[in-house]
Amino acid sequence: MRDDEQVLGEPAIRGHLALCAECRAAAAAWRRLNERVGGTPCAALRHIPKPPGLQRQLQSAALAGQQRRRALLERVEVRRALVALAVLAAIVALVFPRSGAAPVPTGGSGQMRPPEELIRLAQERLYTPPAGRGIWLARYAVRWIFPDASYADLEGSLWIDPQQRRHRVQLVHSDGGGPFELQIGDGERRLWYSVEPRYAASIYPQVSERWPARVQLELSADEQERMLAARMDSGAWELPKAYLRQASEAEELGSWGRSIAEDGTELAVVSFQGVSPLGLPDGVANASQVTVLLSLSIADGTLYEVRELVGSQEGEQSGRTVWRYLGGEWLSPTAANANVFEPGRATAQRDFAPLAEGAAAPELPIVPATALQQLAQVLIAESLRPLAPLDAPPGAEYAALIGGMRSAVVFYFGPGRRLAIQTGGRRSGIAPLPSSRDTERVELGERVALLRPGLVQRYEAFFGDATGERYSARISAQGFSRSELLDVLATLEPISIETVRRQESLFLGPRPADPAAFDTLLGALAEAPLPEGSVRHTVTRVFTRQLAADDRLADPYHLPPYGGRPETLLAESWTRAAAEGALERAIVRRGADSTVYDRAYFGPRGAWEYDAPRGEVVLRGDAQAPDWERLLLTRMLVCGGARVVQQGGDRAVALTEEGWHQASCLLPRYTGMYGYQHSGVTYVLGLPGAQAEFAPYLADLAGEPLTVTAAVDDEGRLKWLEVSAGAPGGGQSRVVIERWEVLSDELLPAERVPADVFSSVPPQTLTRRRGDGAGPGAPSDLIPLNLAQARGLLADAVYAFEETPASGGSGQAQVVLRNIFTSRFDSDEAYGFYQIYPSPFENALYHSAALRFDYTVTDGAGQEARLSIYQGRAERFGAYLRARARWTASEPLAVTVEGEPVQGWLVTTLDGQQWAIFETGGTLVAAPAGTPEQRALLGRLRRV
Repeated sequence: MRDDEQVLGEPAIRGHLALCAECRAAAAAWRRLNERVGGTPCAALRHIPKPPGLQRQLQSAALAGQQRRRALLERVEVRRALVALAVLAAIVALVFPRSGAAPVPTGGSGQMRPPEELIRLAQERLYTPPAGRGIWLARYAVRWIFPDASYADLEGSLWIDPQQRRHRVQLVHSDGGGPFELQIGDGERRLWYSVEPRYAASIYPQVSERWPARVQLELSADEQERMLAARMDSGAWELPKAYLRQASEAEELGSWGRSIAEDGTELAVVSFQGVSPLGLPDGVANASQVTVLLSLSIADGTLYEVRELVGSQEGEQSGRTVWRYLGGEWLSPTAANANVFEPGRATAQRDFAPLAEGAAAPELPIVPATALQQLAQVLIAESLRPLAPLDAPPGAEYAALIGGMRSAVVFYFGPGRRLAIQTGGRRSGIAPLPSSRDTERVELGERVALLRPGLVQRYEAFFGDATGERYSARISAQGFSRSELLDVLATLEPISIETVRRQESLFLGPRPADPAAFDTLLGALAEAPLPEGSVRHTVTRVFTRQLAADDRLADPYHLPPYGGRPETLLAESWTRAAAEGALERAIVRRGADSTVYDRAYFGPRGAWEYDAPRGEVVLRGDAQAPDWERLLLTRMLVCGGARVVQQGGDRAVALTEEGWHQASCLLPRYTGMYGYQHSGVTYVLGLPGAQAEFAPYLADLAGEPLTVTAAVDDEGRLKWLEVSAGAPGGGQSRVVIERWEVLSDELLPAERVPADVFSSVPPQTLTRRRGDGAGPGAPSDLIPLNLAQARGLLADAVYAFEETPASGGSGQAQVVLRNIFTSRFDSDEAYGFYQIYPSPFENALYHSAALRFDYTVTDGAGQEARLSIYQGRAERFGAYLRARARWTASEPLAVTVEGEPVQGWLVTTLDGQQWAIFETGGTLVAAPAGTPEQRALLGRLRRV
């Protein structure tokens, strides 16, 4: 009768156990039961006394044996032989420890290959089936360490069907149980993948908790083979490759002789000094420096075992086997053996997520392809700008950007190396920072990183957010030394145009249909060189289409259409290098008659924009100059479909978009403009949305396609950029909507630049506001005043209705002042960006430009009504209206105040109300005038 080990060693039984978790568990339980049963009789008889006669005979026999052995050991030649045998046994036990019978070292009869050649062959042959037919099954034993420092002895099984291109990869615990990792490819169009959470956390940092652990993917046979290669390059499967890479780069390879494997293969034992891939990364004070022993087939270099020796070579060393080839065999492709490629044999089919069309990357099978983003896409994102190094980290062969609502992750992949950079949103961190007890504080210029080393050559780094309690960026690295990782961390910056230029070809994702067009756009986006001490001076002509209509309103208290700007402006800009590599830029926009309409400054000391028609300054904390042309070029990169064309003798790139009036990738602001202009909406949040507000004018373009054309000069720099409507190549029929054209571009010495060009101090204006969200974000509560306080705010020029008519006639309205209000802010800086009400006068109150006087009016019939008038200092109130107010109509209105005629205006606001506006005594007054009764009340205004 055969024993249990013989039965379990049969190929058929072993193949079944590799597939059936329940049978593996039952076999392990049976072995434990045998051990307990075998030890039970001994334990039960140990305490029973032996008969006296038997006890005396046993003692005599033992004493006689000791005397014979003592006499033998007294001989010198015997003792020398025993010492030699003990040393030899120690070496054998140290180098060749295995379960069962250990192989016997031998000098070997085969020709010994050089160690370098054996290492090269081992790298080529690892996980590659030998020549044969059927289904190849290979098994491996491997030790793995999880992120929480716990470890497990795993058994890996690899089935490959070369004929039908099927494969199955699985990792299970050596004691049985469900798979830590499982991948099955059917060789046609479907692949199944599952991963246990603890193992997922060690190979998919930052994404393992966001995506399902069991997926089924629609992949071609070629894509499935790439997925198989990726499994062999990750996690526990990659471990022997890490040792072989170190061996191939080792300064010296040693030879520890030969041995015979359990299957009779003659092995060469090669040694080198290295770092344990399961230990702390290189550069850490207590990193695991080890002697590595590789057992390799002399015939073909097949790797059979990896063993580590820890400790000084001159002193005592301890060893452990971290990886072992358990054997392989060709199975006949019978139905029973082919069942290994059915996912239902490993887990229920229903446990997998719905079928998805591919994965984001072969190294990220749990992340769907839909989560993959183009690198250039982040350049147009408003809420999240992921971090990345300016140049790809060392060893990176390709990269992937995984987007999300609250964070994004940039991955870099290379042989034995992975880098994941997770960036959170601007407003809040991702999660609490780790404890300072297990991290190292590292200063990287102006930033501070918390660095934490981990086992399996891992590092984690964290950048804190503004609160100092949470992290806004988390970096996970594997296979990087400390110095290499610090070099990468020091260069992390939000992804920029330059990042895209240098790394776009490295990132996975849809490739451009016309690579030449893509490269042309990238070249046009490059910053022009700026030598030290020089200033770049550029003059451009900017055209923006407007509605051909004159300003029909004659009053001086409104913002004219398009702010009074003509369609064509000349923009003059100066750019120079500022401190720490930042750029400083000043811009002036003029009309053909040299009238200044806009000025702007962007630099390290802040930024501001001056709107001359509004008489307003917008203060900005962001020092980045908003370049319309660069943003549009970037969108041409992202939206795709651009092609190289010839336009008027210039080399250009063109991109046409249909249906832009409903949704647009190229020009999303056009969609909103067209809707407002075409629908006749008059205001949104108090901001007019009709023709007078937004430029360019689009309402008459219906559904015409848009074409964006960018031309470059001989050096690849942008020459002109145009947005037009109409059929592509329509010639005279096309309608130019916007155009930007370089007239001159030169480098000037600093002494030729006007002294005040780069002034960070904005012009003095009557109204200014914060445009970066740094100021209060909501209207203030109103504050009540009495007449004396109102006179103080308006320099004693306060006007109020006479409550009792002077004539005392019957039937005239009685007017009673109920309240006077101001807002909390009485400085010349408006509180925020948004206007809250359709009425510009109510907005003036909340922007501290006017006071509101509330009255109760009782007519001759006893009917009460509420009426409010607004008044403020004429200079300030008038400037506010000229910067904000728009009317649908206005006409002159004669007003009499205290018997004196005053020039006034009857205006109609966007909500259809009529108001009288006039100045008197340095105060600007706005009062309702929509009815004859309201106009009659104007004659009862008196200075108080």
